[in-house]
Amino acid sequence: MTEGVVRSIGSGRFLDWGAMGAQGSAGGILVCWDKRSLELLELEVGIYSISCKLKTVENDVVWVFTGVYGPCNRKERELLWEELGAIRGIWDEPWCIGGDFNVTLSQRDRSRQGSLSGAMRRFAQVVDDLALIDLPLQGGVYSWSGGRNNQTWARLDRFLVSQGWLDIFRGAVQCRLPRPTSDHFPILLKGGGMSRGPSPFRFENMWLKVEGFKELLREWWQGGERVGRASFKLAAKMKGGKWQGPVRKGSGYEKRGQGELQEVGSLEEAHWRQMSRSCGLEKGIRTLGGEGGIVKAFQQQLREEPGWRADLGGEILELFKELYDQKSFAKSLNATFLVIIPKKGGAEDLGEFRPISLLGGLYKLMAKVLANRLKLVLDKVVSVDQNAFVRGRQIIDASLIANEVVDYGKRGKKRGWCVSWILRKPMTHQLELPYEGLDKMGFGSRWMDWMWWCFSTAKFSVLINGAPAGFFPSSKGLRQGDPISPYLFILGMEVLSALIRRAVQGNYILAVGLEAEGGRDNGCLICSLQTTLLSSARPARIN
Repeated sequence: MTEGVVRSIGSGRFLDWGAMGAQGSAGGILVCWDKRSLELLELEVGIYSISCKLKTVENDVVWVFTGVYGPCNRKERELLWEELGAIRGIWDEPWCIGGDFNVTLSQRDRSRQGSLSGAMRRFAQVVDDLALIDLPLQGGVYSWSGGRNNQTWARLDRFLVSQGWLDIFRGAVQCRLPRPTSDHFPILLKGGGMSRGPSPFRFENMWLKVEGFKELLREWWQGGERVGRASFKLAAKMKGGKWQGPVRKGSGYEKRGQGELQEVGSLEEAHWRQMSRSCGLEKGIRTLGGEGGIVKAFQQQLREEPGWRADLGGEILELFKELYDQKSFAKSLNATFLVIIPKKGGAEDLGEFRPISLLGGLYKLMAKVLANRLKLVLDKVVSVDQNAFVRGRQIIDASLIANEVVDYGKRGKKRGWCVSWILRKPMTHQLELPYEGLDKMGFGSRWMDWMWWCFSTAKFSVLINGAPAGFFPSSKGLRQGDPISPYLFILGMEVLSALIRRAVQGNYILAVGLEAEGGRDNGCLICSLQTTLLSSARPARIN
């Protein structure tokens, strides 16, 4: 086994592996793992198996995996059983064994069941002695076919796990995958994620298909009397609506039919693979807009069903009236989940991840209304230096102007310099900065109180493996995903523009005078995260 062969099927520089060489055309074993998730502690290579002692990077859990390729000969198979017993003697950590054992465990593992053979009895004895558990197989009964005209079927491939391993990776099952060419079906050890906390509530579209769900939800929403502020009553209704018990009872039907569904999965996969290729070539780009196309599918999602529109107008208006009169709303509506998204493939350092804020729907509704009002006046209160997120200006204008000025200077052989810098963490400035900017620009106290309440009462919870890990308050920075954040960022950048403008007026910087609407500009161009300063100063003056 060469590294080039392994890399061709792996995941780049994060792939680590161990291998046992093949004997002729049989007997080879390759075990691969992702170094970002698993750390190899020890490796043992036997005659018929390869065992890895691994540590889960996330929580330092140590466990053992053994890959097996069993011999067909009875005497050699006995050596395999002794080898597995020796591995158990070396390590007593939670254990998972997987591979082609080349022997069935019971009569039901063969299409021609016959009598219970000595090899089956011995295999069952080994499984019992090593205290291993044979997980259920989904997607089919057998894992191999052969013999004359492939009429013989048997389950030769399987995963066996210890109870300790199953306690860590709960809910794991074996799944039979489709086989393209081999006489063996691939077996996937599926699920079994580590036990985690409850994930945030998410509405499932399938609930709308449950008979009586809409009537139940409408009755529950409109029933019951809640007292308090409008935002509190809405928050209480939203919180109380995060129940799933009566609806999830139907998920038992799915579980009971899961085996039957997966059994025909391989046949359907082959059928639809062929259909997708032929239909794709036939329809081409027409699938975007033709009958049954992608666009039409999304349009169907936006159409209302008769009698289903919820009457929330009055409650939403009460929420906005509360915001207007009291300049605040229930803090629970401003809770935010943070999801960490990698900026590039193979991200490792914290700086290579981008936090995305998942805001609540009610807060986002209020923030969007405030943002729509703010953007109407933004072009009147920020300088012409800024081009991003301002109505009537384009973000590309700054680049075009800078290129024109540089070209003009080159043609006229004029001396000067140009410096450009990019903000590394643009959204992490102090909360007071945009607030003070609003005050300097003449915004009223009511508007300033709205803004301050929106970004000062935010609290965050980081989703770790899909589960929230407690809340903490916001002390600085703006939320990505908040409709107000781009405009508050522009107001914060206006402070930088004012500082540069003051430096130009005091002759600390000899800037290139750019003719702009409303007078001469200070030679500063701000394009979102990038700031460019153009100067006609000579090198001696720069020093």
